[in-house]
Amino acid sequence: MLINDTTLPPTNSSFVQGGFPSPAEHYIETPLDLNKLLVHRPDATYFVRIASDAMIKAGIQVGDILVVDRSLDAFHGAIVIVSVDNEFMVRYLCMKSNGAIRLDAANPASRSIFLEDLQEIRLFGVVTAIVRRFHYQKAGNVEVSSEARQGKAVTSIQCRKAADIMEDVRKRAPKRNKYTTKLEQDHDA
Repeated sequence: MLINDTTLPPTNSSFVQGGFPSPAEHYIETPLDLNKLLVHRPDATYFVRIASDAMIKAGIQVGDILVVDRSLDAFHGAIVIVSVDNEFMVRYLCMKSNGAIRLDAANPASRSIFLEDLQEIRLFGVVTAIVRRFHYQKAGNVEVSSEARQGKAVTSIQCRKAADIMEDVRKRAPKRNKYTTKLEQDHDA
């Protein structure tokens, strides 16, 4: 289903660098319409929610929503939605020069499928985008995503109560003396 709301969220014209906000953060572009960004052929596009981890190394996780375009011609290396013997799946399409076709998963625990002449195969489209929503849960006084709680997030920070984290910071902070106090005063000025 496409979003038909006329009140779309605005887009900031600057890119996020992961540091301090841009001084030009008040410059706003036209509102961001995800349909225009992700759906180029509305009549040939559909969405599908992923139920397996077969493409995890391609960045596709359980619960992700894939944007699929039926009008695109499949090509070697494309991520496609296919049905093999009435089993729907998402896989990399590998086409060999000799005409052989293989469907590869992006998870060592999932097997590749070598297509044979007698198998029934139907191509349902080429994946053009992924939509993912983070699901946050409370852990003490710190909110963490469900991915982080499962140990899937790449982070060196363990989820602990905010008070414990602040205590560790205080213990590791350098001892204050007249020089560090002067530096702090200069920084605050």
